[in-house]
Parts: sequence; structure tokens; C-alpha cells
Amino acid sequence: MGTRHWWSDRRAFTLGAVAAAAVLLAGCGSSHDDAAGSGPRGTGGHSAHGSGSPAPSGSLQISADPGSSGKSGSGGTSSGGKSTGGKGSGSGSTAASGGGAVPASKRCRPGQLKATVRPLGAAAGTHHASIILTNTGGSCQSSGYVGLQLVSASNGKIATSVLHDTAQRPRTVTLKAHATMYAPASWGAVASSGESQTGNCEPAPHGLQVALPGASGTAHAAWSYGPVCGHGAITVGPLASGSGPAGG
Repeated sequence: MGTRHWWSDRRAFTLGAVAAAAVLLAGCGSSHDDAAGSGPRGTGGHSAHGSGSPAPSGSLQISADPGSSGKSGSGGTSSGGKSTGGKGSGSGSTAASGGGAVPASKRCRPGQLKATVRPLGAAAGTHHASIILTNTGGSCQSSGYVGLQLVSASNGKIATSVLHDTAQRPRTVTLKAHATMYAPASWGAVASSGESQTGNCEPAPHGLQVALPGASGTAHAAWSYGPVCGHGAITVGPLASGSGPAGG
């Protein structure tokens, strides 16, 4: 029998210990995976997040806010899904505006006024006129912009849009019996986009209904000045004392 050295026995013992340790570690790793669950592994060997896991840090989460679906108007806010944005002086309407500076008991009523339209001629495709209101009743006051509605011979409504000329500030007009006040007015005589380019740009009105600020009802004036181009847009200035410029 050959000679067996002590270092050979020590080397065999060391290799055996290493193999035993490897087997033990493998068993421990299997136990850890079973305890953590059998879900798929994510990056780095960790289990991937399920649907109930919190979102990673830095992600954006958005929640719906009931009633917030409305869009803000210009200079306005949304409330209950409806826009309350304000309108500028260029927005068209047929209603009168203003009148807040005059007490309700002193406001002029359309029923006590006679309305007429005084033409002032045309220039550069624009007609000019004064809408004159003559007081047939007792003294009253008014302030602001009249409302207008073009009508047909049968009193049917024709497209109308009133724009405000804000070059002059509204002032309170005191109208004594038989006195007059007026609103300067202008409108286009040339067809605009979307209107007939041959014949009348719009139906020719036969009358004009005039509303006063802060009052119900209208006064009626005859209209024999042809169609109002620009889809019925009429620009008016605030009410002023007198009957305006002389006719042209």
C-alpha cells in the first residue's frame, strides 16, 4: 500500500464540505420562492407587481371630478358642466343692455315711445342711421344700449345681431314729454361670407322692433332701407339725448 499524505485527506475533506454547502443553499432558495408565491419574476429576480400594487414613485394618477366636464369661457369659469364665460363688446345679441343706473320706477317704457329710423347715407359699403325715440308720455329716464330685431311684413323675425360701439360710455338720459333720444346705428351693404353674392344678401326687412334697457316690450319702426348684410349685424352706440345728426 502506498503512502497517503495528510494534505490529500484535508483537500478531500474541504471539497466535500463545499459540495454539502451548495446543496444546503439550493434547498433554502427553493423554500424562499415557495414562500414568496409562484408569480412571475420581475427585473432582478423579484416578483412583479400585481394589479393591487402601488404605482411606482413619480407616476401621474388622474381621478375624475364630477361636474368638472364643462369648459371655461373667455374670462369665465365652468359650473356644473356649463360655461359661464363672459362675452366681449363684439358679441352679437338682439337684447337691450344696461339700464342698471336708472331706478325701475323711472325707466322709459317702449309703450310710451314712438320709434323712427333716420337714414344718414352710406359710405364704403356701410349704411349709417339714427334710431330716434320720441316720448309720448310722462318724463322718464334710460341708459345703455337698445335691443333690435328686424322683422318681415308679417312680423316674422329676420336674422339680427346687435354689436355695441363702446367708443362712448353710456350715460343716463332724462327724457321729458315730447323730447327725443337716439341711438347711432350702422350696418353693412356688401354681402359677407356665406351670403348670396347676387341679389339680396339677406331678406329685406319691413320693420324694426326696438327694446329699451331694463324694460319689457318693444317699439316698432318702419324699415325701408334694404337688407342688412353680414347676417343682420347692426352696430349701435349708447342712447344719447336729442335726435342725432341731420339726415343725409
